[in-house]
Amino acid sequence: MMNKFRILYKAVVVVFLIVCLTGCVKDTTNTTYAGPDLIEFANPNYIAPLNPTAKTVATTTTPKNDSMYIQLVGPQRITGTSVTFAVDAASTAVAGIDYSLSTPSPVEIAPNTSGIKIRVVLNKVTAQKKLIINLTGGDKVLPSANFKTFTFTLNP
Repeated sequence: MMNKFRILYKAVVVVFLIVCLTGCVKDTTNTTYAGPDLIEFANPNYIAPLNPTAKTVATTTTPKNDSMYIQLVGPQRITGTSVTFAVDAASTAVAGIDYSLSTPSPVEIAPNTSGIKIRVVLNKVTAQKKLIINLTGGDKVLPSANFKTFTFTLNP
């Protein structure tokens, strides 16, 4: 019985030492982005003004001021970065009726910054509509393949 206890004790000590020593190993993984400079939307999907999973519901009786955030992926630049965007033809929301863009394209990401807000006014709708906005390019930056589209879903 005593022999089994010693074997168990040694096993526990060995496991403890392995855990302690490997917890101190320096992480040598490089987490710096090394790809090409890109532009992308920070939050590409937004449901307004009613999100069934949200805890709060925005009012639908008046226009809602909102925004999208375009961010630069890569190092900040010492000069401004011009970025263009356009409303997708697949949008069901109608300009001037369901929404209006307060910020026209193109926009400029200011020097030594990483992004810019695009402001939009979302109006009350009687049926669900989608406003789809695509990034189309910029000064020596391409749109991110995964986050080049921003979709507003407007609910009545």
